Amino acid sequence: MKRIRLGTLALFLLLAGCEQGVPPVAKVTPSDGTEYSNLDLVVAETRLGPITVADLDDYILHNSSVARFDPARDHSQQLKDITRRVAINRLLLDEATLVGADQEPGFRAQERRARRDLMSSDYLNVLPEAEPVAEEEVRERYEQNLDGYQREEQRQVFNIYKRYGPEGNREKTVTLLADLHRRLVNGENFELLARQHSDSDTRHQGGLVGTIGRGQFTADFDRVIFALEERKPSEPIPTADGVHLFLVRDIVEERNLSFEDVAVPLRLEIESERAMERLHAAAEALPQPEPRFSPRPEELAQILRLGDSATVILRLGEFALTVGQFREILETEKRRLGPRPAADLPFRLLDEIHNREIIYQYLESRGLGEFPLDALQRQLDRQLVEYLARRKLSAWVERSPEVLKSHYENNRMRFASPLRVRLRRLLVPVGSQGPAQMSALEAARRGLDAGDLALEDLADRHGGEVKDLGFASAAQVQSFAPRALRFVFLLKPGEHTPPYHRGGNLLMFQVTERQDPTPRPLALVREEVLQDYLSHYSADVFEQLGDELLREGGFRIFEEKLASGLRFGGLDLQ
Repeated sequence: MKRIRLGTLALFLLLAGCEQGVPPVAKVTPSDGTEYSNLDLVVAETRLGPITVADLDDYILHNSSVARFDPARDHSQQLKDITRRVAINRLLLDEATLVGADQEPGFRAQERRARRDLMSSDYLNVLPEAEPVAEEEVRERYEQNLDGYQREEQRQVFNIYKRYGPEGNREKTVTLLADLHRRLVNGENFELLARQHSDSDTRHQGGLVGTIGRGQFTADFDRVIFALEERKPSEPIPTADGVHLFLVRDIVEERNLSFEDVAVPLRLEIESERAMERLHAAAEALPQPEPRFSPRPEELAQILRLGDSATVILRLGEFALTVGQFREILETEKRRLGPRPAADLPFRLLDEIHNREIIYQYLESRGLGEFPLDALQRQLDRQLVEYLARRKLSAWVERSPEVLKSHYENNRMRFASPLRVRLRRLLVPVGSQGPAQMSALEAARRGLDAGDLALEDLADRHGGEVKDLGFASAAQVQSFAPRALRFVFLLKPGEHTPPYHRGGNLLMFQVTERQDPTPRPLALVREEVLQDYLSHYSADVFEQLGDELLREGGFRIFEEKLASGLRFGGLDLQ
């Protein structure tokens, strides 16, 4: 007797049915002897045709864990939500094809990247694998960088912000925040008051700004936030545009990280380096496309800083990658990696594109890229849906320019230029008199701050060197001097950090200039404001957009049949 494959949804439905004490099996046995479960049960329809339990199952199998079932939530509602999303995806994919979105340059570039990444990965899979990372290598990496493994203090911060308003009534706003401060001290809930009174978009999350480290706000805010006791509100802080109240909920103390703390990310770091070396070696062994241009790290930084969007940043034969295209890829990767990505991310990312492109062109030139790839097609369909959805979401928001203006006004400092400091570094190699050198540098700090000494004087005395590092943001300081991060953004120009030991050297930093964040006009950051708004409210906007798509697409859900699928699950236990 033949049986069909049973998927994730069917398994979940079986478990749900068993929990509810109902029969888990619903099957039909035609004359040919094939048993069918109710995976082919039609549970909804659109103008494009029926949606079956098998379609829901396929969606769950091939999407991230976000799309999978949460046992704590209502099973029936989750099935309705997934059915709705399957219908929306189908309608978007059909519309994308009709309007030719799959032929637009923006999507064609995405399609080419997807094909290149998949084909180059398949090519690498047939090559010898890299040597596994041994425990001794991980420990050696840790011991070579002991001073670099330090977790800075992190604080979970909440904020209430009130603008002065068009009348600019500063006194009235300060009085209001003072009253809120009094109510908080008397025990009222910060999150509730933030939702009721804050003008910042953080009010939607009860005032939650996030978990932050030093240097992510202005120096004045840093001084307040990092001096607060847990769960005690700050005094009202007037600024040029309005008044802030801060609250710190949780404090993660600064501490040196043990080997056990960093063993897993260190191993992944070494494995990633080896994978990149393997990719580079594979590309180098193949014919090199001509003409070829790939910038060195120092050239890349300059091109990204000064080049316009049309400047070619990478050329391999007929393939050309522009600054604008690379910036888009880079921003996507930064969002994936989260806050404070490595400083060398742009060069590593461009190097990976360079090597994968060489492999891709080699395979294409030999006709090895024409075979059907189901995984690729599924990925491209998903990307096309996301591409069109993002475009429609942007158009939806653009219909209401007051929404963007309000988001900008409520979060003006989020779109300001970053806080930066200009640094000079003293580096002194540790000799046989290491403790004495450290004491001498510590004793000299007061003279340095007073202007009686210069870093060059200490460099001459101790055989060191002084280097001007230029301006750096918090993310950049974190990448090359994480221990200095806790000091430099609190220093005034002319002041110095305490000396500390790292990698066989003693280091001190001097702040010579500060560039505090300054708001940028909406006209210059409009796209940034739009993307930021969507990152916070895309779910809300998509809900409205989805309702419109489903209404126009003739969506109907058959709740009784969906409930039947939930009760029976479509599995044969025999």
